[in-house]
Amino acid sequence: MLNENYRFWGGCYDNSRYIYLAPYYNETNTEYSADLFRFDTLGFFDNNDTWIPTTSSDFITGSNIKNAVVSTDPSTDEFYMLCENIVNNGYSIRYDKETTTFDLTPYLATDKDMLIERAIDGRPAALTFYLANGHLFDEANIDSLYSQYLEKGSKISIRLGEEISSTEYWQNQGTFYVRDKNISYKRGSMPIMTVHCEDIKSVLEDMELITTDNYDEYYPETIIEDLLENKASIDSGDVDIDTMDNRTYLYTAWTNEKITDILTAICDRFGYFTRVDVDGDFTIKKINEFASVDHAYTSKAHYIEYIPDSNFSDYVNQIIRKNILKN
Repeated sequence: MLNENYRFWGGCYDNSRYIYLAPYYNETNTEYSADLFRFDTLGFFDNNDTWIPTTSSDFITGSNIKNAVVSTDPSTDEFYMLCENIVNNGYSIRYDKETTTFDLTPYLATDKDMLIERAIDGRPAALTFYLANGHLFDEANIDSLYSQYLEKGSKISIRLGEEISSTEYWQNQGTFYVRDKNISYKRGSMPIMTVHCEDIKSVLEDMELITTDNYDEYYPETIIEDLLENKASIDSGDVDIDTMDNRTYLYTAWTNEKITDILTAICDRFGYFTRVDVDGDFTIKKINEFASVDHAYTSKAHYIEYIPDSNFSDYVNQIIRKNILKN
């Protein structure tokens, strides 16, 4: 039996999955917010593999709304809701949308390359990509439902794959967060949006600690894990710190330091650098100047472009070579 305080309105039936969807509110709430109630024609709550409900969430919060209407898009498993919003005794139409993920692949500008850059000097890994029809993702375009997907801080996952014998195979290439974006509107051409992203280390750069715990006789890996999980609030499942070679106990504490500076100081002490791997896990890697080459191209046919670049050198004669290769 449903709670007697629930009030339903504007429900709809999704005939592709045989389920009913209905927005409702609880009259005992101090403010009205729309939640979604779902049940199917057989009375079950979780028999549909494409959409398994968990805890309810608010589509619109902090608003006085009425006459909401919910609809679904069977091709993408997205929910749309339109409602009347009461503001200063007047009415306006509002909309909201909820979806698990959004695939940007169809909107990529195919004539521009996607670029992923990684370094061993502690800088965040960077991702740059371009979107055709960029106006759809412009935050200033309030008429577009897509404008919300690339707000600053939005999570971006990159995967490469192929389909073999009707089976898709995917390989993660990294997890990033939108840092900034820009778009140019020019008469006679479609607006192209440039999106710049960085990994989680970009967020840590803005976290400054007034003081850390007093690490009295702690191994460096333990300190790193504590900083990431308890100070930076990164889930323990996303932290994978190996035991350092030649480690020793540390007796230290830090005050008025950024988390990234502390991590760099610890890693420099033992010859490591921080890295967020392609699965989005925060790791450390050892710098080994005597390591052998683990990936060599045997033919010049793999080179597409060769760019000698001395930007990273000092006045000592040194050239850092950057190559673009093909498989």
